[in-house]
Amino acid sequence: MSSPTPHHHRAFPTLSTQATAVVSVAMVLLILGIVALIALAARRVGREVRENVGYAVVVSDNASASDLKSLRKLIEEAPATSSATFSTPDEVLAAWQHMIATDSTSEEESDIVEMLGVNPFSAEWEVHVHEAYASTDSLAKITGQLRRHPAVTEIVIHQEMIDSINSTLNTLTVTLLIVAAALLLISVALINNTVRLSVYSRRFTIHTMQLVGATAPFIRRPFISSNIVGGIIAAMLAFVILVLLICYARTIDPIVIEYVTPQSIGLIGIGMFAAGVVICALAATFAANKYIRTSYDNLFDS
Repeated sequence: MSSPTPHHHRAFPTLSTQATAVVSVAMVLLILGIVALIALAARRVGREVRENVGYAVVVSDNASASDLKSLRKLIEEAPATSSATFSTPDEVLAAWQHMIATDSTSEEESDIVEMLGVNPFSAEWEVHVHEAYASTDSLAKITGQLRRHPAVTEIVIHQEMIDSINSTLNTLTVTLLIVAAALLLISVALINNTVRLSVYSRRFTIHTMQLVGATAPFIRRPFISSNIVGGIIAAMLAFVILVLLICYARTIDPIVIEYVTPQSIGLIGIGMFAAGVVICALAATFAANKYIRTSYDNLFDS
């Protein structure tokens, strides 16, 4: 009877073990993908919210046409400006009356022109800034030059709103980072245990291969390659489920597509595939090394 050679070995786990490993890894990757999707969506929402805050520039009633033109250029061409809207005194009055009428049950309170006999409001610019400038310190520096402009009588920075938004978004970001880090650690541990069990079922095969002279890299190679394939299959399964969940969410609320873009889905998909391959390959390497170094007597206790 011929002796077995290293080329006859099969370091692949059984079909049921491999299927269990793939499903386990897929569920872990799916959870990571959902958390990453929420984080990217929250990032996009936060950017839009920050870019909807800024400051108001009250224009002098006595400003000349040239002053108004230079003020317009100064506001619209500023690097911090994402959008700027000019409102005439009548438009400012109409907006104020609408706000008061919404908040008050008395119509008399909103009729300020009839009370005073004149429109007390001036024309103004409502300026929204890019996300990088959406802080009270940045806005204070930005508006310094505007305050000295002859056409400007007052600049109102929405400080309380900005501070509240930044505080809420920073808290959300920190929370998501903590959750993502905890899930990543748990995921690595779960995937490592799953892969280790698949290698454990072939520990005696590893010992037999050593007896016939197989080197450690030769023994590790089939374990790593089979688990990489398993990681890719698990990532594909997790990604398909994630896309189906997104499609289902869109049927419930179409606005989801505004914050869950194809680019973010693609980025998460790449991350899921990379995580599945890297974590499974590393786990297989460590697990194979463990049993390569374990003596035959200890294989029964491993």
